[in-house]
Amino acid sequence: MNENLDLLEINWNDLKYFLALWRYGRLSLAATKLGCTHVTIANRIEQLEKAIDTRLFYQNSKGFHLTKAGENLIPYAEKCERTLRLANENYRSGKEIRSKIRIGVTEGFSNYYLSDRLPIWVKGKDIDIETHFIGWCHFNYQW
Repeated sequence: MNENLDLLEINWNDLKYFLALWRYGRLSLAATKLGCTHVTIANRIEQLEKAIDTRLFYQNSKGFHLTKAGENLIPYAEKCERTLRLANENYRSGKEIRSKIRIGVTEGFSNYYLSDRLPIWVKGKDIDIETHFIGWCHFNYQW
């Protein structure tokens, strides 16, 4: 691999084709999943390999398989994909993505325990808390 490589200079869209070929193992199947041709997949992989100056796949009768360099690229490509999906979701929803915690408690526990502790715990955190009050369970014992 080229030591002077700058991954910021690659075509990030090529990572989509890289992940598809890795996941589906065949050009035709990856192309079908992405809605393009197998030639497009092959060309994008070739461009990515040229850009990073290393082979990412080898091929045999069972399909395409990652080289060691390809294996090393997978976690970074997946992280890029996840980040773009979250950004896309955020952009489309028009609001920030926040974590939400749902807590099921009795009203008494909430009033006398959580009401003092929860605000301290969530202070400074980007978290939404939703509480659901659960009624007391009544058991009918027969002696």
